[in-house]
Amino acid sequence: MKKLLSVTFFCLTVHLLFAQTPLGAPNGIKLGGFPANTNYYSNNQFILFGDPGKSEDFIGYKNHTFYFMDSDGGGDTGNPNVVIGNRLSIGTTTLSHRLRVEGSSLLKGDVHFDISNWFSFERSSHPSFSDTKIRMSISGDGGLPGLRVLGSSDGGTNYSDILFLQEDGNVGIGVTGPSDRLEVQGAGFFHGRMKVGGSDLQLGIDGGRSVGSVGHQRALVHYTEDRLYINFEGDFEGGTVVEGGKMIIKGKTGIGTYDLGSHQLAVGGSIRAEEIKVESFTGGPDYVFDEDYQLSSLVEIEAYISENKHLPEVPSAREMEEDGFELAQMNMLLLKKIEELTLHLIDQNKRLEEQNEELNQLKKKVQKLEDQ
Repeated sequence: MKKLLSVTFFCLTVHLLFAQTPLGAPNGIKLGGFPANTNYYSNNQFILFGDPGKSEDFIGYKNHTFYFMDSDGGGDTGNPNVVIGNRLSIGTTTLSHRLRVEGSSLLKGDVHFDISNWFSFERSSHPSFSDTKIRMSISGDGGLPGLRVLGSSDGGTNYSDILFLQEDGNVGIGVTGPSDRLEVQGAGFFHGRMKVGGSDLQLGIDGGRSVGSVGHQRALVHYTEDRLYINFEGDFEGGTVVEGGKMIIKGKTGIGTYDLGSHQLAVGGSIRAEEIKVESFTGGPDYVFDEDYQLSSLVEIEAYISENKHLPEVPSAREMEEDGFELAQMNMLLLKKIEELTLHLIDQNKRLEEQNEELNQLKKKVQKLEDQ
């Protein structure tokens, strides 16, 4: 900025010099040990440096505009470096804006822009971006001041919000006045890991959905004992729904309980199901029907029940209350008792048939005696 001010001051000095000092030739002053050549820069006022007709740099005043140019000796058709009138152009003589720069630029040090309206960017030379325009400004539209960036894809007819950098450090994408460190309007896509530094991940609502009476909306919470909570403390009163063809959980799972023990699935409450299938069981009690199986007699069973108040091998009511029972083992044990009961029924049926046969024989004998 200091250099630009110095150049501007020098230009004003040259302008006053030309305005007040009569020149020996209309084409200005030439430095370099050669006389003024009227074939160059006629009807204009310039100071030239260099070898005439070959390579020259000159500073001049033309049509109320200062020129800082370099030429290859072809007259005032050289390459402009700086043109200063009521507007400033660098690298071009086109004065379309207050400041216009064509070509690459390098700024070192602090740069201050006092913008009352918009600071715009466009790339009109590229056919694919001819209608693309970006503009930014200091804005307070969201409440607190911030840098607002808008974009247009129709040549500047319509603009939409791209980015808002608020003075308190909050960032808005597609929205002004962000209330959090990052607020995004619309969908987002992350290439790689998304890291949340806080303990809570809260989800908002869209499309007029009900937020419920709780309102915290804590979807995921990293809480005590290094646990990840889903729908923390029931913030989503409608519950948690997992849709899809499959839900795969690796590791132990507790439903309604934290006490998992050695089980893969622990449920603190009742279970309702249309069907439950138990696989990888060692086998059923078909050995009861083997010929060498020692079936307890009903007399022995009666004595055991009289003493223990429950069936042999079956845990007592107190044991089941205190320790619970294995569903698969209990089913197999009950099946064993049913099979043993079946054998007793078969044996009783045989005895009844024998007794019926004996009774029939006795009836026949009684009938013969009555007939005599």
